[in-house]
Amino acid sequence: MNKRQIALWASYDFAITILELNVAIYLSEWLVIDQGVSELLYSSVLALSIILALLILPVLGLISDRYQKRLPYLYFFSFTAAIAVVLLGYFGLTIDHRPTLIALSLLFFIIMNISYQGCLLFYNALLSRISDQKSLGLISGLGVSAGYLGAIIGGLAVAAFVNGYIPIFRIDIPILGQSPRVYAFIPTAIIFIAAAVPSLLFLSEERTKEKLKDKLNRLKTQIKETPSYYQAVISDIKSFRKYPDALRFLLSFFFFNNAVGTIIIFGPLYMERVFHIDDFNKLLIIFTSLVMAAIGGTFAGWYADKAGHKKTLQRILIIWMILFGAMAWSNTIWLFWIINAIGGFFFGAIWSVSRAFFVTLIPENEQGKFFSFYSIFERFAVIIGPLLWGGIVTVFSGWGGARYQLALASMAILIAIGLHFLQKPKPRRQSE
Repeated sequence: MNKRQIALWASYDFAITILELNVAIYLSEWLVIDQGVSELLYSSVLALSIILALLILPVLGLISDRYQKRLPYLYFFSFTAAIAVVLLGYFGLTIDHRPTLIALSLLFFIIMNISYQGCLLFYNALLSRISDQKSLGLISGLGVSAGYLGAIIGGLAVAAFVNGYIPIFRIDIPILGQSPRVYAFIPTAIIFIAAAVPSLLFLSEERTKEKLKDKLNRLKTQIKETPSYYQAVISDIKSFRKYPDALRFLLSFFFFNNAVGTIIIFGPLYMERVFHIDDFNKLLIIFTSLVMAAIGGTFAGWYADKAGHKKTLQRILIIWMILFGAMAWSNTIWLFWIINAIGGFFFGAIWSVSRAFFVTLIPENEQGKFFSFYSIFERFAVIIGPLLWGGIVTVFSGWGGARYQLALASMAILIAIGLHFLQKPKPRRQSE
């Protein structure tokens, strides 16, 4: 294993999680609270972005497998995501006409989210290239931990633009105007790209010298062959019968990611609606969870390499079922904070172990194709969960804060379904 490549790979997780966290914290609140967008509309637009990703990313995964190239796609989606977030911030600061602002913001949110999914696809597909089978869990965990470290550092930096001071340290920094949440977007994009540059420049894969004319001809060929790639995707979906354990895992992943992913999106709103706390205290709770997630990601990856990825993941899911019930039951912010911190540890754990276990279920030379489905199942799950959440808080609108507690508790049911589908999968390549 090349330690330099491992460090560069993990550092991209550091960068992309900065983007993920700050968009998750500020975008939903800016649209729903500041701009008056309904939670159901926000969830529906999120669902649309995932459906579009479903139509695009599997084809690109197949093309990347054919040419065994991941990095060009990682470059493209990284910069596209950053540009979309910059434009979110720019139009948020310069357009006063609310309907136009909302329409443009939702459009660039869709572009950003598709690009973010693309980043994850091609980043994850590099894991088997930099790791051996015995260290999959540990290296995946290092990436997760680096990601949460990035979230903490990037979150603190961006919070200065939103709050006028750096949280925790209370270092005052004057902000530039009103509606401060919109000031999060442009700094988020800049910090993300700055942190991603070392990985984008120095991560390596086998390169072939190719003249510009040949590259253009190859691109034309790929465009002409696009219909055949869609046919291949359909064929690949049918061929999942050859890999039943990978399919069972993805079904499990779909359901438990429904639950955990929904917390990322609606966690800040939950804390405001149920406990009525300000942004400063929200950030303290989130950063506590991120510190615990960074620890949990590395520890769980190391533990899973020793005890078995599947057994470890099953235990994590059982704990999550308990945690969802406990968080929904919490009636004070201090109790919620403690339980949420414990959840943070297992939040990091669930991602590192899931990714490592999936690698053991799929062919080594088809990582792009299979990780495109992994990414789609991961993000398609963030359709059903938010729609379930939005449906519950809408139907029970007369319940006040209790409707959010009911929505949170309902996530435990999705975890239980995921646990059911995880019973049978066994690794193709031994790393247990």
